[in-house]
Amino acid sequence: MDALRAAANAGDARAMSDLGATYAVGGEDVEQSWSEAFRWFTAASEAGSALATMNLAGCYREGNGCAKDEARAVACYRAVAEDAANPEPDAMEVLGEIYSDGACGVERDLAEAARWFSRGAAAGSVECSYRRGVCLATGAGLALDYPAAVAAFTAAANAGHAGAALDLGHCLMNGLGAAPDADLAAKRYRVAADAGSPEAAYHLAMAHVAGRLGARSSERAAVRWLERAAEEGHVEAMGELARVLAGGEGGGNNTPSGRPPKSEATLDRDRARAVEWYRRAAALGHAESAAALGSACFSGVGEIVRADLDEAERWFVRAAELGMEEARAAAADVATERDARAKRAEALDAHDRLWAAFEEKLERRRRGSAAEESEGEGKGPGAKKKNADAAPSASAPPPMMSADEAPVPGAETMDALALAADAPARVAAWRKRWDAFEARHASAFAPGAAAEVERRAEEAFARFPKPNTPKPKRRAPKGDEKAAPAAKAEKEKAERVPSAKKVPSSAKATPPTPPTLSTPPPPRESNRTASAKAAASRDPTTFATATTTRKQPRRPTARGGSGPDADARRASFAARVKEREEDAVGKEARGPIKPKPAAARPSEGGSGRSKKAVDAAALYPSSPYAAAAPRRRRAF
Repeated sequence: MDALRAAANAGDARAMSDLGATYAVGGEDVEQSWSEAFRWFTAASEAGSALATMNLAGCYREGNGCAKDEARAVACYRAVAEDAANPEPDAMEVLGEIYSDGACGVERDLAEAARWFSRGAAAGSVECSYRRGVCLATGAGLALDYPAAVAAFTAAANAGHAGAALDLGHCLMNGLGAAPDADLAAKRYRVAADAGSPEAAYHLAMAHVAGRLGARSSERAAVRWLERAAEEGHVEAMGELARVLAGGEGGGNNTPSGRPPKSEATLDRDRARAVEWYRRAAALGHAESAAALGSACFSGVGEIVRADLDEAERWFVRAAELGMEEARAAAADVATERDARAKRAEALDAHDRLWAAFEEKLERRRRGSAAEESEGEGKGPGAKKKNADAAPSASAPPPMMSADEAPVPGAETMDALALAADAPARVAAWRKRWDAFEARHASAFAPGAAAEVERRAEEAFARFPKPNTPKPKRRAPKGDEKAAPAAKAEKEKAERVPSAKKVPSSAKATPPTPPTLSTPPPPRESNRTASAKAAASRDPTTFATATTTRKQPRRPTARGGSGPDADARRASFAARVKEREEDAVGKEARGPIKPKPAAARPSEGGSGRSKKAVDAAALYPSSPYAAAAPRRRRAF
């Protein structure tokens, strides 16, 4: 420090500039002092130090160690940038930003800003090269020229500029100034993301979500990059990450084939994380996240988010305040739903009250009937006769009830039940009221009225199917264990040979459709192989053809087994027997039947079947299948 001070006191411009910077930041041996820094920056600038002039301009711009003077700050920057001997690219960059933003009391001039960025890029400034590419890609101060913008972005990205790599990725992904190349765009995004750009991480994740990378697209990779961007404060990434997690993606229900889906517990954890990210994004002003929280509170999300219409309305109103116009209509829908839920709850409570009054009415009837029976039984026969002769009193049983007196729920009540939050529990409780209604309450109703009530109740509950419960198996009585096998055998015999007496008339009128068989049943071997001698010994009226499987009944004649018809049948049969015997003699004269040649094996060029091979080339010379296909040998 002493050496630096000594050199500065000796008039060394660089030493004076460094000493001023030391006072600007402070240190162990030097107390921070803007006034000392300003003094040494001024001295170094007058000695010709461009760096000290830049720092002096910063002091004038911010009012550090001196009165704030933005005009003198701009003059300092311009003097360094226009130095003919040693122009400073950093000063050109600052001037471009000043004219681009309209800062330091200077009127905004995009063309002047683009001119300074272009001069800085030509002087070797990486930042100016990137900013010039932005001007070319947006038409701000320069004519729109995507190819020139891609060239500027490429030069800056190759020099390590993260923003240039990000914008170059945009151009490559969308085919702006270059051929579309999603893979190369993803590589540029990856470079920018690794350099610390949360925007690049977000766009890389969205490329995976949208499937822009083809087979390389991965929801798990999307979640990983979204988490990185969200942790670095990227609001859009927070909202998108919450959406992906809430939808069960990222390896959940939409996983590729071969990968097991997430368990329900894992999905619940992802939904809880989604709610947390929605809250963080909404706190930072993300309208879509606030609306998503409103939707979650409107319908509820399991045990994670409790259904709360007031909370839903609050989030929808917040989303509308953040600029989401659709949220205003959603907030109005919440108020409408609040009124509708109140009406549905009142309809369900009204039905419960009607049922309670109905049960009380039935109980009064039962108590009145029981009192009447006990009064009649407690007195003698004379009292019974006296009561029978007396006129009916006020305690006489009420008239039988009609079907309309039972409070069967109507369509409006059932609609309210279907939309109730506790619908399954209420349906189960209401079913108990109406199950076996006729059996329990038939005595209180007119004949057939209880059955009509039960039918109406079944129609009302048709939209709520009963749960499938297996029927218990019926067990035979203890004394019938030995008789059970015999009864089963008799039942199977009756099913094999149905009796005409047991078939109802309706079944006879409409015979069942026979099942369609793929192949006909084979004929009985006993009939197919019967010899002529055996056939001749049979009664001609019982002879069957080769495919007959049952005996044909004997046809009765007027004179028993004789008569013209019987003689004619015997003569016809004898003629057929004689014809078969002559045919057998002819076969013996022709000699023994030659056996069929054995089929050639596949290894010998045959098909392995007894059927003669067909020459496809001779039959179909133009067929593409006529050429012989090479045979594949078995591996074992």
